[in-house]
Amino acid sequence: PVFEDLVPLDLTVDVYPNPFTELTNIRIHLSDAGPVMLKLYNSVGQEINILADRHFEDGTHTVQWDGTDMSGSQLPSGIYIYRLQAGEEVLTGRIQLMR
Repeated sequence: PVFEDLVPLDLTVDVYPNPFTELTNIRIHLSDAGPVMLKLYNSVGQEINILADRHFEDGTHTVQWDGTDMSGSQLPSGIYIYRLQAGEEVLTGRIQLMR
């Protein structure tokens, strides 16, 4: 195989622990500074929380989520989807909350 065309990702995400019971860390690595939007959705696609909506410098950042919605109410056990947008790049993934 030829790997010459592979380009390293400018944006990576690591969620730990996952699944979680009380608090999870969403570690974001950016190769460039810029605006970052991190939203959470429930399994039917409803937006439930915005964890970040601001400028981040390049490097690694950690955002924590405690399993609550925008009003601070505890959410039930289930699979939640994160959507991270940094500039033109978008990453999505799953987070499992276990109560």
